[in-house]
Amino acid sequence: MSPALPSLSGAVTPTNRIYHHDDLHAVFQRGDDVAVVHRHSLQKVYVRAAEWERDPAPTLAQFRAHELVKPDTTPRILQAVLTQACNYRCSYCTVFNNPQPAPSETMSLGVVDDIIGIWNERVSANNGLLILHGGEPLMNWKGLTRLVEGVDANTVLFTNGSLMTPDKAAWLAEHRVNVLVSIDGLPEVHDQQRIDVIGRATSDRTFQGYWNAKDAGCVTGVSLVMGPHNWHRVPETVEEVIDLLEPASLGLNLPHFADNYRDCQLDIDRYAQDMVRLFRLAKERDFYLYPITKFVKHIVQERFKWFDCSAMGEKLVVFPNGNVSNCINYTANANGLELLDVWKHELPIYNDICRGCHALGICGGGCIYDGKMFNATGEGLEVAGGAPIALQAEREERPADWNSWGATTVDRAPQTGAQAQQLAYDGGREHAADGEGKQGSCSTHGFDLRFCRSSLALMEEMVWDIFEEFGYGSPAVAELEARYSCFLSQPGGSRGLAIGIGHETMD
Repeated sequence: MSPALPSLSGAVTPTNRIYHHDDLHAVFQRGDDVAVVHRHSLQKVYVRAAEWERDPAPTLAQFRAHELVKPDTTPRILQAVLTQACNYRCSYCTVFNNPQPAPSETMSLGVVDDIIGIWNERVSANNGLLILHGGEPLMNWKGLTRLVEGVDANTVLFTNGSLMTPDKAAWLAEHRVNVLVSIDGLPEVHDQQRIDVIGRATSDRTFQGYWNAKDAGCVTGVSLVMGPHNWHRVPETVEEVIDLLEPASLGLNLPHFADNYRDCQLDIDRYAQDMVRLFRLAKERDFYLYPITKFVKHIVQERFKWFDCSAMGEKLVVFPNGNVSNCINYTANANGLELLDVWKHELPIYNDICRGCHALGICGGGCIYDGKMFNATGEGLEVAGGAPIALQAEREERPADWNSWGATTVDRAPQTGAQAQQLAYDGGREHAADGEGKQGSCSTHGFDLRFCRSSLALMEEMVWDIFEEFGYGSPAVAELEARYSCFLSQPGGSRGLAIGIGHETMD
């Protein structure tokens, strides 16, 4: 049997460990109980430790045959940047603090008509999602209304709320536009980072806009960004917002790499444990909470998660000048559809360290932009004024069968077994401190380690939560879906608001 590795939930003990039985099966042991999880199919079998130690063969015989084949990606999300102008100056904004600066342009009606054409030609058949984005998109009301009227789609408006009048809210409700309002906590917290162009607090306008949308009948959610103003009490802040605003859903988002956020200042270990606490909170309150949902649904539905962000092959982002990219933050050289597949092969399963991770099946790599940019600055690469080399595409076409890819690529031979698990565990924790408590570059292998660490912690939490619900054996997917339904879809709503802006996927 493979040697024990450090537990993600506490001290290393003989009765609390995670290890690999073989390349496909990860073993979680807690006291007298063992959970065996297929790392690709995510099927789970629970047995007594003595039974597993005596002979693992009967347990392994319960696993279904599974073939891991990468699905084709096709555009399913269109994000329209209606304007890059904004009446706010939030401290972490990646529009105004982007190392690839963009002018404060507003989209013309001609470009709006082009977007309608792109939608009808490339996205509509895929039951897609339309995102209205900015800057502050309500500053281009003519463009917004023209686009909404021209596209029959599940539509989400991402707004700071300040320009949400009762009349605008009524129009949006009539056209079944879901509304996400950026709110970072109670007013005294929100106003620390979200200020307007002359430095004034914004909570009064933002909260009034939120209530205007909600009172008009819009399906209304909250997008909450973590930062120094709230990351010392994330679960408490989330619960306060849910209690005060009663949103249809809430999305918790990490700050993206920006000119003023080049080194991750987040305590990654604390963040991972906060994600565990938020999983428990969402389950207890039967609430759709992003990003917890996108971890849970894959282990519940036993579906391997190839990528986390829609920028890895599912999304078209159209900027005000008509340029197209795959990522809202990747504005440099956004000049055509050739960039749409730029990161489609940037997958954890193609990474030597990631392949041995027990959370491989639920991770997907997080934000590729952040991972690459944090890694670039950590290596001392210049990123001002344009994208670093690290952001460019790997054009190598890799087979859909990752085993074939690994076998035919000599210089990328995957690590396996306990060695790979140790590498994954160490990689998920590796973030250098500078002596003042500030965290380091937050990337060592091109992926966002904030995401790695939370994937590891949530995987262990969910494995044992399922055991507590169902006990020994192998619960059926239908049983899991029934018990964890709040993580799979948002209750009510015209067309649903079950996304978090930025990394939304349609899987």
